Amino acid sequence: MKKFILAVALSVVLALGAGCGGTKTIKTDEGTVKVDNNKVEVTTNDGGKSQISVNEPGGISLPEDYPKEIVPIIADGKIVLASKNEDPDKRISYWVTVNSPKDPKEVYGFYQEALKDATETQKTEVNNDYFISGIKGDRSFTVSVSSEENEGVKGSVIQIVVLPKE
Repeated sequence: MKKFILAVALSVVLALGAGCGGTKTIKTDEGTVKVDNNKVEVTTNDGGKSQISVNEPGGISLPEDYPKEIVPIIADGKIVLASKNEDPDKRISYWVTVNSPKDPKEVYGFYQEALKDATETQKTEVNNDYFISGIKGDRSFTVSVSSEENEGVKGSVIQIVVLPKE
């Protein structure tokens, strides 16, 4: 599993540097990493899969089957990273990073409302960082919202993780 995580991290780094250069495939004893412009696919020999999109101008698309009904994406959000992961048991999880021009407290309010039907929720507010986790439907989720300043423009960065319910 450590090697799989290392391969995913390596693939993201490769994707960031491979934006213009066709397809690159790296094979190891544990599986294959395929980098194609701004998309990375990691396949392990034990059946695990990760599909990652990064660094596309104008933002990137969510995986087609991302469960928006569980954790929606805020309307003005720009998706900067999206990952779909399938473990050897065929359980699927999603990791998404979104940038928003809105203040973190306003973004947190959106997610509190969107996730109000969730169960087993935990909410934390520390300084200008906000966290909410829980269970909704057949999924568990974690959403973190933090302040971000980029080139003098303030906003929020949102990290979303959606996992199969244990």
